[in-house]
Amino acid sequence: LLLFCPALQQYFLLLQMKEFLLAAKEPLLPGMPERHSLWPSAWRRTGTPALLATYLCFSMSGPILLDWVKQHHGGSFRFNIAAITFHAYTFATTLGIGWTLLNKRDPVAALNRPDMVWRFCIASSLFTAGDMLAFTSMQHLDAGTFSLVGKSLSIIVMAGLSRIILFKRQTYLEYGLVCGIAMSTVLFCQQELEARVSHGLPARSSQGNDWFVGILQRASAVILTSLGAVFQEKLLTYDPSVHFLMQQAWMGCGALATSFCVLRFKHGMATVELFRGFDDWRVLVMLAFYVAHGLSAGLLVKRLGALSKALCVPITLGGCYVYSVATGSAALSIGAVAAWAASVGLIAFFGYTRTAATRKKVSR
Repeated sequence: LLLFCPALQQYFLLLQMKEFLLAAKEPLLPGMPERHSLWPSAWRRTGTPALLATYLCFSMSGPILLDWVKQHHGGSFRFNIAAITFHAYTFATTLGIGWTLLNKRDPVAALNRPDMVWRFCIASSLFTAGDMLAFTSMQHLDAGTFSLVGKSLSIIVMAGLSRIILFKRQTYLEYGLVCGIAMSTVLFCQQELEARVSHGLPARSSQGNDWFVGILQRASAVILTSLGAVFQEKLLTYDPSVHFLMQQAWMGCGALATSFCVLRFKHGMATVELFRGFDDWRVLVMLAFYVAHGLSAGLLVKRLGALSKALCVPITLGGCYVYSVATGSAALSIGAVAAWAASVGLIAFFGYTRTAATRKKVSR
């Protein structure tokens, strides 16, 4: 109903925007008191369960909507990849500037922070480059491979970057759980591939060099977006007074410049190409969900950290796998379901160990 009813789409997006604004009102930053309740009181007050559910929903819808649009466009995209990121960050930048105008006495002085602008521009440029590579790789990969490669690699990359850049040390048990989550995700990929071959389905969406190019693009996209998420988290500790929506305005500056330069100078296209292909309502639905996913992902990084975001995304494999089975691009396998269940269980145990450690620290 949501995909085919414009009125429901507008109501849903307005409802989610309200949740974003309420959740961004009280960001969870290192300088604030630590929340040590597992769920009932502190998490419910800060909207963390709703944020997690929203992020998982939009993260799951991303590859599904991409594959849906690609199928209706004859196996390719009619729009330019840079145009998607350009319009998405245009909306995010407008939202941030609008919030600043309504809530700051001197909005020009609040936004005129060159020291923050260039830092957030670096993070947004990494996000934008990663998003464009992810969109491009989808032309060579099916939805299942797109998600499996991205999710399994992002766990390891995010854990390593958090240790190198943020100097976040985990316990040996937590590092073991991270490796176990990555291994169970790889096992899921292997079991799904074996089931696909045994049922006579094609093992790849493309053959030869196209498939390897898609894998390389997807892996590069994961590395760039992971770097952007880690730098974004580091910026929030650099100045705890930064509001989430002001951050979106600063990030939009770098993202808009990156998208426009890629369109004009890398692809050599005219500015009018920014609007080609957007006469299809399916593309507009995908764009709306992409914007909502970006906002929920940024808020999740701000509240819980980049590693928590990476550990959340394997849960979306379930929805993508169900979609692949329903569309006939994957085969149902008990081994794949068991591997996914093991991954989710390890993620839950990781969250329990972190919560227990926080409670122990607070009790001291």
